[in-house]
Amino acid sequence: TAIAIQKILDEHSKNTSTLYKLTLVLISIGILLLLSGITYVIWRILQQRMLRRKKQELSVMKEQLSDAVEEVTTLAKSNDPTFIVRFEEVYPEFWEKLNTLHPDLSSAELKLCAMTYLGFTTSQIAKFEFVQPSSVQVRRSRMRKKINLDSPVDLQEYLDSIIAN
Repeated sequence: TAIAIQKILDEHSKNTSTLYKLTLVLISIGILLLLSGITYVIWRILQQRMLRRKKQELSVMKEQLSDAVEEVTTLAKSNDPTFIVRFEEVYPEFWEKLNTLHPDLSSAELKLCAMTYLGFTTSQIAKFEFVQPSSVQVRRSRMRKKINLDSPVDLQEYLDSIIAN
């Protein structure tokens, strides 16, 4: 009987040890799941903060760009000599591509391109530069020939397409 009792105690000890190990494994899994959940929540919070910060930065950049475009437009309207310099700063990609495609354009032709790119009509350009609309039309016509632009192609559309390509 002592052997039988010892067997029962050994069996009970083995079962208790197995139950104890199983409990430790389950607790460990629970802790890992909890830590994973907490990590995910922290990650989401950081992502949301970063997204908010990026949206704020984008908003500031849009405002700055809007201000710069307004400034360039004002400089063009007042026939300010710094118009071209500021235009180059605000529209560097367009300016670089225009100069690459047409390196032989004069400064007056580049200015005409810039004003046309901004959407000014022939009448508006004439008004801002204190010349007759017919003078602007002649300059446009000569420039179109110089850049080999077919007559059915609108100059404004052509200039807009420079950035798209």
